[in-house]
Amino acid sequence: MASELVVSAASAYLTHIGAGNSFFTGNSEVNQGNIRAVVGASSPSQIYEDNVAMQWNGPIANSAIPLNTETGQFAVINTLTAVSDLGADYVCRRNATTITTGGRIQQAISTNNGQPLVNSARWCLYYPSEDFNQEVLSHDYTTTDAGDPNQGNNIAELLENITGRMKNFSGNNGPVCNGTLNNDLLDDNLSIFRKGCILTWETAATAGDAIIVGPGA
Repeated sequence: MASELVVSAASAYLTHIGAGNSFFTGNSEVNQGNIRAVVGASSPSQIYEDNVAMQWNGPIANSAIPLNTETGQFAVINTLTAVSDLGADYVCRRNATTITTGGRIQQAISTNNGQPLVNSARWCLYYPSEDFNQEVLSHDYTTTDAGDPNQGNNIAELLENITGRMKNFSGNNGPVCNGTLNNDLLDDNLSIFRKGCILTWETAATAGDAIIVGPGA
């Protein structure tokens, strides 16, 4: 079981993100489409397992890593992903049904796309939508502990303003968040990580880059 949150190095951050399937399917890797082959995007399992490229500040809980069949999300990490073509179209599915063959990977949210951080921070949680591409919950707040997402107001902000307002995904194999630490972040079977969501965190300490947050052992 995961026991804490760990972060990638500030130099390893999310640049683009897309969804090959509009649901947390849990049924077939084929139904995740061709986003990896066409764009070169990495699955959450690849992101968590690559300790060299990601430079995690602690070990990842292996039991919290989703299988490729259990996520619709795929991401481009600057230190990890061998990008094929950021402008390429990929197939988006709803379960096994093709919604469109014109999916386009999207630029990730970060302060480098807008105003610089001044004593503030941001959580972003990406997950498959019910149309195609993905949805994101984003929350900006003043931080009192810019160097550590495991302390102070960071976790409280995340639980109250991100996972605490997520949809109930119990009908399609996704997380059923209730705003509690054990259920939303640490439970290997229910957590946002095990279900294939992608979480980023940024502060002035990360130079405004959206670094990846994972389930720590």
